[in-house]
Order: sequence, then structure tokens, then C-alpha cells
Amino acid sequence: MKTAANLYKLGEFSPSLPSNDDYWIAPDARVIGQVKLGEGVSSVGLCPARRQ
Repeated sequence: MKTAANLYKLGEFSPSLPSNDDYWIAPDARVIGQVKLGEGVSSVGLCPARRQ
């Protein structure tokens, strides 16, 4: 299920989302930079997810 989200680039990197729209991002969440969401993934606000 696709939702409106705040997606942001960070430098040259931008979020990658499933092509089949099988994900959910909370309206107050921010997805920033080199983040890859897989199928069936949910992201909630105030929960940082980062790549190390």
C-alpha cells in the first residue's frame, strides 16, 4: 500500500522504494538519503533508520 511520504535526497543519494508500491511510510516520517525499503516494510515517525 503506497502512502504519501516525505522523501529527501542527501547529496547524490535518494531513497529507493519497491516498484510494486508494497510499503507504508507514516505521514510524519522522513526518509532521507541512501535508504532502501523492501516489500512489505513499514516506517514510522521518530524512528531513525540509517546505513552504516
